[in-house]
Amino acid sequence: MSALASQSCKPCTGSDTKLAGQEIRKLLAELPEWELSSDGGTLTRYIEYKNYRQAMEAAIKISAIAEKEKHHPDIGFGWGYLDISLTTHAVDGLTKNDFISAAKYDEVL
Repeated sequence: MSALASQSCKPCTGSDTKLAGQEIRKLLAELPEWELSSDGGTLTRYIEYKNYRQAMEAAIKISAIAEKEKHHPDIGFGWGYLDISLTTHAVDGLTKNDFISAAKYDEVL
C-alpha cells in the first residue's frame, strides 16, 4: 500500500486551499498513471479494458471507495474504457483528498 493510499480523505472546511506548483508535482510523482490537466486543477486517468463488464466492475469498485472516503470523482465508462477525473469543487482545484483517492483507486484497478 502506498503512503497516499494508507491515508483517509478529510472533509473540506471553509479554510481549505487548493494545492499548487511544487505540492502538486510532489504528489503527482507518486501517481505515475495519472495526468494533470493543463490548468492544474484536475487529475485524470483513462484505462482501457477488454469489454464493457470489466469497465463497469472497475467503476463500481471506485464508487465504493468514493462513498467510504466521501470524496467523489467524475466517472465515465463504456465498452472497453473507464475515464476518471478528480478535483475538489469546494476549492476549484486539487486538494490532498484528490491524490489520496487516486492512490486508493490505483490499488483496485
